[in-house]
Amino acid sequence: MDRLERVSLISYLVVMTIIGIFFVFKNTPLTGLDERFHFFRSYQMAQGTMLPHLINDEKGAWGGCVERKALQYVWPFFVSQDQNQPGSKDDAMKRAAEIDASSDTVSTCFNFAPSATYSPLLYAPSAIGIAITRLVGAGIDAQMYAGRLMNLVFFIAMVYAAVMMMPVLRIPTLMILSFPTLINLASSYSPDPVTNLITLMFIACCLRMAILKEKIFWQTFALACLVGLLKMTNIAFLPFVLLIPASLFSNRNKWLTYMASSIVAGCVVALAWNGYYSWVPSEFWHSGGNIEAAKAALIDSPIGISLFIIKSVIIQTPDMFKGMFATFGGGPQLYSFTADGFYCLLSVSIITASAIVSADKNNAINAARLYLLPILGIGSVVLVFLALWMGFSPLGLGGVAGVQGRYFIISFLTMMLFIMFFVSVSKYFDVISGSTSSIKRDVLALLALSNLVLIANVSYMSIERYITLYK
Repeated sequence: MDRLERVSLISYLVVMTIIGIFFVFKNTPLTGLDERFHFFRSYQMAQGTMLPHLINDEKGAWGGCVERKALQYVWPFFVSQDQNQPGSKDDAMKRAAEIDASSDTVSTCFNFAPSATYSPLLYAPSAIGIAITRLVGAGIDAQMYAGRLMNLVFFIAMVYAAVMMMPVLRIPTLMILSFPTLINLASSYSPDPVTNLITLMFIACCLRMAILKEKIFWQTFALACLVGLLKMTNIAFLPFVLLIPASLFSNRNKWLTYMASSIVAGCVVALAWNGYYSWVPSEFWHSGGNIEAAKAALIDSPIGISLFIIKSVIIQTPDMFKGMFATFGGGPQLYSFTADGFYCLLSVSIITASAIVSADKNNAINAARLYLLPILGIGSVVLVFLALWMGFSPLGLGGVAGVQGRYFIISFLTMMLFIMFFVSVSKYFDVISGSTSSIKRDVLALLALSNLVLIANVSYMSIERYITLYK
């Protein structure tokens, strides 16, 4: 890592920490994206229960037992959000004081499948925060903030580790990981930051083996298995192991065996977990979807459905990018905020320019591996659309419901990798890939600073946009 990368990393982490701490303590409790459900899962783990169980033996009703005082703390936020009204921090503090004064230690068992079915790995940071404050006897309000804060701390640490692990594209990667959407999610109970960063660490290991020729076989294999414990759609990135060159192995059979076993292991873990802890989102959220009808339609008209999914991807991509870059809040919907498309376009342009400038002939890969990248990037997007169409979206809808930009951050990064490698090997961009390091460094420094200012500005705009939530 050169001096520019070190300075950029430190600068970005400092700004991200400042923004994140503000979100942790100023955002009204449990108003993040699905934060109420994520809080239950973290609290369940903080009590010492790592795995969910079926409620009343009802199919798909995964949940568990949580101390009733946690439910009493959260429930008014359900009511206010259902009424599309902002929650009140003052009311939350008063309610917390009443709950803390009570000697009630009874637990209540209920269904919170949207978070209960996720692996404990995704909620470990926030659960640790809650567990520590429970041990020292802190109140329910302090426990809530501690979980948020620990999620942010782990996020910042994992961003540092992931960027350090990347052998190429460090500054553009840093820019992507500093999207205000991700900072906002990391400042809540969302598992998305852990999901994205573990996936990125797996990709980084594959790249280190491909470019630096490091023989980190077991580390990469272990991360492939961990990817299986993330969201099911993340297994779309397991074929990154195909970037690993056969020259690292003593013979071609060992190379093929390693690639196949890494992909299969990740898929087996994902299928085992999600197969056992299965649930249907459309049934829980009452979204109007019908998974059985969707399966039948896919079998009857695979080409037609495929064309529909591709069309939906193309049409919904602009909104997807906006949501990916800067979405704040989450509940109630009226008080959620997505930054204007101009800011998203500006950030995407800066990151793309940074990827182009980062091109280096010394980091080139062959054509077969090069064109694997857009397949993985686009394929992961299509897989998410297909999953939401089957498990959530009403079939008569003109597009796919439930699509959120935050699902595609790693897909976007994959496309930036493709751009960088394409410029590195293309003779039409020899001027860029062969430019002196000093020129590239100056341009990258300017782009990094511009994006940092943009992120700070958009985050400040969010404060002005839903200031009522901070009362």
